[in-house]
Amino acid sequence: MDWLVAAIIVGIAAFLAAQRSTFLVDYVVIVYVFNRGLRRLLDYNAGAFNPFSPVSLTPLLVTGLMMIPFVMRYNTLPKPTKTIVNCLFIAIGYGFLVGFARIQFAAVYALAEVMAPIAMFGYILTLGPSQDTKDRWLRTSAWCAILASAYGWYQYMTIPPWDAFWVRAVGLEGYLGILEPTKIAVFSTMSERGTLGGFLGFAVVPMILSPRWRTPLSWFGVILVLSVILLAGTRTGIILAALSVMIYVLVNRGTGFIQLALAFIVISVAGYFGMGAMPGAEKVQDRFSSLGDMQNDGSYQGRVEIYQASLGSILTNPIGAGLGASGISGRINVGGTGTQSVIADAGYAEIFFQFGWLGAPLIIYALWRMWQEMALRYRIGMRTPDVMLGRAFMLALIPACFVGNIITTFSILWIVFGAALDPKAFRTYVTKLQLVQTARRQRAEVAATPSPA
Repeated sequence: MDWLVAAIIVGIAAFLAAQRSTFLVDYVVIVYVFNRGLRRLLDYNAGAFNPFSPVSLTPLLVTGLMMIPFVMRYNTLPKPTKTIVNCLFIAIGYGFLVGFARIQFAAVYALAEVMAPIAMFGYILTLGPSQDTKDRWLRTSAWCAILASAYGWYQYMTIPPWDAFWVRAVGLEGYLGILEPTKIAVFSTMSERGTLGGFLGFAVVPMILSPRWRTPLSWFGVILVLSVILLAGTRTGIILAALSVMIYVLVNRGTGFIQLALAFIVISVAGYFGMGAMPGAEKVQDRFSSLGDMQNDGSYQGRVEIYQASLGSILTNPIGAGLGASGISGRINVGGTGTQSVIADAGYAEIFFQFGWLGAPLIIYALWRMWQEMALRYRIGMRTPDVMLGRAFMLALIPACFVGNIITTFSILWIVFGAALDPKAFRTYVTKLQLVQTARRQRAEVAATPSPA
């Protein structure tokens, strides 16, 4: 049954990729958000946990299919965009070679995970989508966030047997709390609560900033998503959302301030009346109250220790440990702790730990070039919604990466970055701008030419 389901999922993606369809982006987001939930249901119905379930690989396979049309149209990209892509490819390729030499197969799986967002990014760059299509992608992400959040509440209140079965099989019962209603940290349809919080934290930002991305559920959808970030206990998700929204308003000279003010009112009212009625509210409040005393917070202290421990490894190992040498993805996928990978999920430390002194600077340089390209568009007046949102997300990455490796993780970030750097839209805008400037110059010359006596 697993193989049949996996074949259907990948087959649909292959058909969309062959057509170079814009709907492949929507489809990939759907697969990424709901794949793990489907896999858990299949394992439960089969009565056994399958650590090598082909369904768990479908997100990587469907994004891998995006590489084919992207590579085939790579030469159509302008030189600045090629520079960005090349830096990312060289860094990832280097990390894979080092990782494969050290830990073999784990590096292959890690390569697929890291390439997934880059494949999405490249596919969008070569599509030349309309603004309506770009808006649709963010609405699809919003719907996925809302549906995952609705299931998250169901999971929190009932603990579905297939979810409990999986938690026990992979040994995450302590990490995810107690398998009783209202005592578990929600992970919904995703691999774990941190992944869920990160996805929801970024997905809710467009929903807050503009009605065009909010879905017909409007502010109810926003509140639903934010409430599940709380239930997941991932303060990072809340911080990402708050930072991105505030940075959007600041960096874009007040654009979105009204929506931000409205969001503050709606969320404050919902929190005032809803927090007391939320089951398990005391646990949620305790978890987030420590944000006011970060010096004594266990999670903060843990990350400080990770950075301190990682610094020595980074300085003494310029080659890096390679892909697959950090993170908990291997443990979650295969259901055990017996792995050679090192858990070092602390953003910048993890990036330098994996990619070494060669790969990490290339990734940072690629991000810097992306920022320059977005700044150029903004400076000449190309202030489309995706360009303004991309600028905010790019700046939000700076503090976010102190907490976790957001850069090489699949999220809506790379959808927004691809849409913001769309070469076709940029060429079209520059052409129109040049025509307008030429017309103005001609009118000025005509006006300056003295009329014959």
